[in-house]
Amino acid sequence: MPMTVTSYKIVAVAAMILSMACSFLLGWRLSRVRRNGGSAASANPTTGELYVGNLSDDTTEEHLREAFSAYGKVSSIRLINNRLNGRQRHFAFISLGGPDEARAAIRAMHNREFRGSKLVVNEAKSRQRRGGHGR
Repeated sequence: MPMTVTSYKIVAVAAMILSMACSFLLGWRLSRVRRNGGSAASANPTTGELYVGNLSDDTTEEHLREAFSAYGKVSSIRLINNRLNGRQRHFAFISLGGPDEARAAIRAMHNREFRGSKLVVNEAKSRQRRGGHGR
């Protein structure tokens, strides 16, 4: 049985309502996660992983290791690069030995001048999955 114009309109309206409901529920869920998760700028990290932003173009892992090793054992450093062109995206994740070391690094390094840029240092947030395009 072929679908009439009215049937197409009904299907389109139903799809739109379903889409709006999903968006509302997803937004509500994300707002609860944000509310319960706290701020990234929290000075009370529960892990030893830090987000370090506003890095200059010439910053290397060695520069970061040298600067942050004063506050504890640096377990790992991940400088983030652009997938398309391979250039640095001006931020990194640094894992220190524990939460106390991370707190000390945040207090000492946040807003500090480092290689010509003022650093942003916060507790790293866990990454939330973003939908779409097979990711």
